[in-house]
This record gives sequence, C-alpha cells and structure tokens, in this order.
Amino acid sequence: MKQLFIFLFAIIAAFSVNAQSATTTLDGSNSGVTGGITGTAKIVGYSWTVTNPPAPITFSAATSVSTDVTFTKAGTYNIVLTVTDNLGQTATATQTVIVYEKQVPHAVITGVTQVYLK
Repeated sequence: MKQLFIFLFAIIAAFSVNAQSATTTLDGSNSGVTGGITGTAKIVGYSWTVTNPPAPITFSAATSVSTDVTFTKAGTYNIVLTVTDNLGQTATATQTVIVYEKQVPHAVITGVTQVYLK
C-alpha cells in the first residue's frame, strides 16, 4: 500500500521600514512559511530590489534578511523583498517609501521691530 502525503504551506514575504533619516533600515525577518509540517520548508534566500526609482539606490546587503539603504533624492521608491524557501517557492512584498527634501528652517520677519538699549 502506497501512502500519499500532502503538505499544505504558504511562503510569506513581509518587511518593516525604519526610516529615521536618509539611511533607512529594511527588515524582512517577519517573512516565513506557514502550515505544513514544522521544519519542512524554511526561508533560505532574500533579495531586495527597487522598481522605477527617481535615483539609483544601493542596498548594503541586498541578499540578507535586513539591509540599509540610503536615499539621495526626493521621490517615491517602491521597495520589493523577494523571499525563497528551500523548496524553490518564492513570495514578494512591496512597500512604498516617499522621500521628501530636507526642510531648511527659515525666519520670516515682517514689520519693524524696535529694540531700545538701557
């Protein structure tokens, strides 16, 4: 008698963006595999890319679970994480990061201010 085993699982790509400055950390550790038998499938590969950026960007570790990226120009960047499991399945997650020009503080002086010395 032959036995047939069916393992149902899904690979999930997910990441967070920690944008505190022009250099931003991307973290894909929330990616994983659900369902199936524990240990059957696991994430073995990460790939960070960007689609149609307003300026080129470089990932510090484009094939690691987390990476830093530095933005040099304002605009909208679509960051894509593709994960691959040990069975060859892939999943992607995309997040949009909007980068704004740095606001330079300025003072507006209106009218006349009079200062008297003692």
